[in-house]
Amino acid sequence: HPWARDLAALPLHLLALHGLGTTDELALNYPSWSVSAEFFAYALFPVILLAFRWKGLAGLFALLAVWVGGMGAYRAFADFIAGSAIAVVVGRRMISITAHWPGIVLSVAAVAAMILQAPPYPTLLLLALALTATALAETARPDSTAMLAPLMPVTRVSFGIYLLHPVMEFVFLTVIWQRVLEPL
Repeated sequence: HPWARDLAALPLHLLALHGLGTTDELALNYPSWSVSAEFFAYALFPVILLAFRWKGLAGLFALLAVWVGGMGAYRAFADFIAGSAIAVVVGRRMISITAHWPGIVLSVAAVAAMILQAPPYPTLLLLALALTATALAETARPDSTAMLAPLMPVTRVSFGIYLLHPVMEFVFLTVIWQRVLEPL
């Protein structure tokens, strides 16, 4: 049965191991690979702390340079390292940015780089700089984005729908439609 492969992956999904390259292809609840990748990154978070304690921000950049590459959870851990470096820069206010326009300009540049299919590392650098500039502006003036507060419930629901849609697809299309209704 075509859906047997998906069910065989169920234990890996329940243990959040499916984002670690334990299957040949995405199965069952394929968007939840990102949750599996997050668990992996949280498990390795002490490595980030050790790198930061070892050499501070330079230690984080060194760890990022060594770690960059790979797919799935391994790439997600690189994102955690980059996020940690951004948090240090923003937390220490190492750069003074109080307006949102630098973050917007850098975001537009990152999107343009993606559309033009620029090499990945300069594009990732643009994204990191956009996040840094935006976080610096937001922390300098926390009320500057208060007008976006009504959108927060929509963003919370959208992630839940993103994670649930393959489960519903599997139940209704693969099991109910293909196994029950279609044979009738």
